[in-house]
Amino acid sequence: MRYRPLILLAPVLAAAAIAAPASAETFCVHQAGTTCPAGTVDEQDSLQHAIDDAGASSDADDVIRIGPGTFWGPFLHNYSSPTKIIGSGSEHTILTAGAGQADTVLTTGHAHVSKLRIQVPPVQHWTGALITNGGVLEDVVIDTASPDVGSRFGATLMDQATLRRSTVNLGPGDSAVGVDANGDQPVVAASKLKAGIALRTFPEDQGGTRVRRSELLGSEAAFLAEGSSAILDNSILRAGNGGDLIVASCDKHSASITGDHLSVRGPNADIGTFASCEQPGLEAFISLRNSTITGTNFSTERRGANGGRAEIAVSFSNLEGLGTATGEGSTSLEDTIDVDPGFSDTALHLAPDSPLIDAGAPGGPSFATDLDGNPRQVGERQDIGAYEFVPPAPEAPAGEQPAEFDKPPTPAEPGAAPLPEPVVAPSGQAGSLTSAALLRELKRTLRGRKGRRYRHLWLVPGTLRIKWVAGGRVIASARVEKATTGRFRLRVKPSGNGRALLAKARRVTVRGTFTPKGGAAIRAKRRAVLRRG
Repeated sequence: MRYRPLILLAPVLAAAAIAAPASAETFCVHQAGTTCPAGTVDEQDSLQHAIDDAGASSDADDVIRIGPGTFWGPFLHNYSSPTKIIGSGSEHTILTAGAGQADTVLTTGHAHVSKLRIQVPPVQHWTGALITNGGVLEDVVIDTASPDVGSRFGATLMDQATLRRSTVNLGPGDSAVGVDANGDQPVVAASKLKAGIALRTFPEDQGGTRVRRSELLGSEAAFLAEGSSAILDNSILRAGNGGDLIVASCDKHSASITGDHLSVRGPNADIGTFASCEQPGLEAFISLRNSTITGTNFSTERRGANGGRAEIAVSFSNLEGLGTATGEGSTSLEDTIDVDPGFSDTALHLAPDSPLIDAGAPGGPSFATDLDGNPRQVGERQDIGAYEFVPPAPEAPAGEQPAEFDKPPTPAEPGAAPLPEPVVAPSGQAGSLTSAALLRELKRTLRGRKGRRYRHLWLVPGTLRIKWVAGGRVIASARVEKATTGRFRLRVKPSGNGRALLAKARRVTVRGTFTPKGGAAIRAKRRAVLRRG
């Protein structure tokens, strides 16, 4: 299987040229019936002619602007002078090609290509874009009008090439992106890849592909490293029914995948992480931390044979389901949990009561931002998964004032008696309650623990959540929602495989969260010593 890039609709011709050095020129490519901005070189509808003219120029940073329409290639840029090739947007500018001896729609090095669509022809073994020599694809869409052809690539990256803020969407028999780096470090960043295999690195890629803040969906495999190495962070990986999610396989060389803050999700996939090596003296290695794997038949599988070793190491992560292993190698699980991740939506954001919040590795994060671009660490510790939970700011309904419990309490007059405890109306509404009163009651509940039992006074309808955390892991939790007011009991129960840790724990951090119905969450915590016997 080989990757091929896609060509999309042609963009609308921009009226103003990009600011460039005085020595640089701007070349204009357009369909009949449209005109070029003043001061540009009119290349009519020939993109290849514009590429050749820009490449023949000794000036750096020449610009080629492409107007709306479909332009037929293939196109080749093999010049050493940097060139910017800019379309009018992926909905307007389309590059494609007909069947022929060439097998790539756009081949380029030393070029920055943006704001266009590449459509892969309905022919096997074609590629949409081949990017080399530090070239960049940015704000580009690669797709195909015929998804069932198979054996194509959306894009192939070589020699420090970059795919950024782009979408590649091919068929189940295709590969979205292939990497053949020859010792350099190509980058896939802030992009969405979908195909039979979303991202595939080949044995020649020994430089280490970087995948950052991206989404990979593969019906067969989300990520496949064949005799190569890669580093993934703050990304989502999904697979179709029976597919595998992260695969490291020996092929002429050892294979290595390192992942941090990944959300790996089936929902009906076969294997979450699969390390396989059947070649003597080689090793397939997968290392994950701060990650969650759910919706698979097996969270981990390793297979070593014929003198090859398979290694899997997972730490500070959530693994749902069993693991399996055969042959030489080892599986290391350190500070892992097995819980429902508590996603709030299909995008895999964390819900306010998710046990993955503050359950990641101690210490500062290795990356500043999560998949959404939010700060990577908001609470005491990093969250597990691609997204950090950021508590939403309370919002008042349009035209209304904030609820009373969002306002600070009115200070007493000098010499006056202390303010009385708030009185709850029979209807259970907040009335004149303040957030200070709700917080005070939450703290009182956490202090009044008897063993694993608590009693809480619901001053208003809402939801109470209590978590016990030891060693950075949630070992017990409770959640009760009440639509009425009054005092109710709750008891924390062991979470997943936290029962053994609960039996050993001497001290825990108790975290309480009370969320009034229609209001903002209120949080409190305290240290507790567990007495035995």
